[in-house]
Amino acid sequence: MSKKNIRILIQVGKLGSSIIDHLISPIAKVDNVEEVRVFCRQPGPVRPKIIYNCPPGIFARHAFIGVCYEYVSLLLYSFSKKYKFIGGYLLWPHGIVTYLIGKLFRKKIILSMIAGIPELYTRNSIEGINFEDPPPLYGKISLVMLKKADAVITTGSVTKKYLVEHGVNSEKIFAIIHPANKERFYPVESPKKFDVISVAFLDEIKHTEILLYAIAEAKKTKRQIKACIVGDGVRMAFLTDLVKKLGIQDNIYFAGYQKDVPFFLNRSKIFLHSSEREGFPNVYLEAMLCGLPGIVSNCGDIMDIARDGVNSIVIQNYKDYKGFSKAIITLLNNPELYNRMSKNALSAMEDLSEDKVVQTWKQVLVT
Repeated sequence: MSKKNIRILIQVGKLGSSIIDHLISPIAKVDNVEEVRVFCRQPGPVRPKIIYNCPPGIFARHAFIGVCYEYVSLLLYSFSKKYKFIGGYLLWPHGIVTYLIGKLFRKKIILSMIAGIPELYTRNSIEGINFEDPPPLYGKISLVMLKKADAVITTGSVTKKYLVEHGVNSEKIFAIIHPANKERFYPVESPKKFDVISVAFLDEIKHTEILLYAIAEAKKTKRQIKACIVGDGVRMAFLTDLVKKLGIQDNIYFAGYQKDVPFFLNRSKIFLHSSEREGFPNVYLEAMLCGLPGIVSNCGDIMDIARDGVNSIVIQNYKDYKGFSKAIITLLNNPELYNRMSKNALSAMEDLSEDKVVQTWKQVLVT
């Protein structure tokens, strides 16, 4: 096959539209890529060279049927020799499926660990897990796949370092921090309605309840703080009930799922991220592009960008709500520190270039 018409099959499952755009668009911008066919639950934004294969509406509403549709479609397209590469985002289940199909049809295999090191240990809470211990059986199987894949994508240096220490060839590991969309996320002069904002899917891993505890703690200082929570999810009822129990109904605004996230970011002062684990949280970059300093937990590859006391305040333990609370008060009470961190957040984003990501993907596609 000519290097001028590379075609790629990529399985991403139920990843959201903006994440798909964030991860896949740079691949399509490699000059010798002709087509990127993405198998997913719902299509992402319309982009040149990207084709979405999604289950019809009736199938997409049923998770098991939707997954089967995606995998059968991926298998059928893999019969075609015109597709040279096959990739999967998240090792379980997409990585193992794409690995097996890739081996069966002799495709070059790209495995992407977008959730970082915890992908080798668990898909749930990492509470009590010591990442210095050997991973469980499925993690050991994953390491075998990663060693035999043609390329491995991580979201930063922390995950890459772990893989190298566990026997994966460093030359085929590509640590890529995909920049956020600068056409959507940029500073806008507007009244700051919210002191703090969190943008996340409301599940256990994100630990949005830590924000609520932090606001309740800050309230003891007589400082009235208004926080906005953008997102929906399985813990919404739990969180709304907790707000009542903590007596902070006047301090918390649940915005729910929102397509116009930049609108809410630009009406907020501080971005807070209390996740237990991550690969790299794209929303952190989006907030920084809007000039928001972050108060973030030390989770995964985020430390490749987060500089404690420079562009963010880093809380070492995600459960330390008092630490989060103190950081909020510190930034709100110190305009000079706040403005310096805001400028540094924007400066940090200038160093992240999609052109660099495209060039890295060009290296990946010649493996």
